[in-house]
Amino acid sequence: MEQIRNIINALGHDLSLLSAESFRAEEDGRAYQVWKLRTDRGPMVLKKTTEKERAVYEVFFRDGGH
Repeated sequence: MEQIRNIINALGHDLSLLSAESFRAEEDGRAYQVWKLRTDRGPMVLKKTTEKERAVYEVFFRDGGH
């Protein structure tokens, strides 16, 4: 959980991490690089992405995802 706290801090978010749970594949139980976070500001999702995937998200969420 310390590594996730460090990532949140590096991203500049000022929040308290209460718990982090890795998402797992239903087929084989393999952990994804996606975590459900419980914070003092409510639930959040943290996902490790590639540069290409990041570019897609930046376009998709440019208008807030609407």
